[in-house]
Amino acid sequence: MQLNLKLTAACGLLAALLVGTGEFLIHFDPLARFSETNYDFMLDTSETRLTAGHFFAMIGIPFYFIGSWHIYQMLRPANNKLAFAAFLIAAYGFIFGAVWMGSRASIGSLVHHTELIEGTKLVELYQLRYETLLQVIRITTLILSGIYVYLVLTGKTRYPK
Repeated sequence: MQLNLKLTAACGLLAALLVGTGEFLIHFDPLARFSETNYDFMLDTSETRLTAGHFFAMIGIPFYFIGSWHIYQMLRPANNKLAFAAFLIAAYGFIFGAVWMGSRASIGSLVHHTELIEGTKLVELYQLRYETLLQVIRITTLILSGIYVYLVLTGKTRYPK
């Protein structure tokens, strides 16, 4: 494998490890109370853990773009135009993902201070402004996955069929 492909693969792996660690630190709840509409699961997450998770994720997110370039390079022999479209779709989705991920520690902090948000619409506004971004991320991931599977099944990519 070319050095370029190994480096871009390593960057994609680094992104997954850093962002995954960040998401774990922010979202892990031993009581499994996760919800997209209720943030009680974050009440037991310390401010220190929210902040650490935020920075792990934010440091890792830019590496996703290099990892996406790796996927493009691996898919390119099968269909350059479709592979490049997959790269653009992935990049677009990761931009929305970065914005959403960057908001998570803040909503965690907000729910820790219910006295500051009682009688406000801050949580509802957060949901409108940030949780709706998940739909873009989900759609772009679905399209990227479909292109990936289609091209790999052709047997003409650098990935094994």
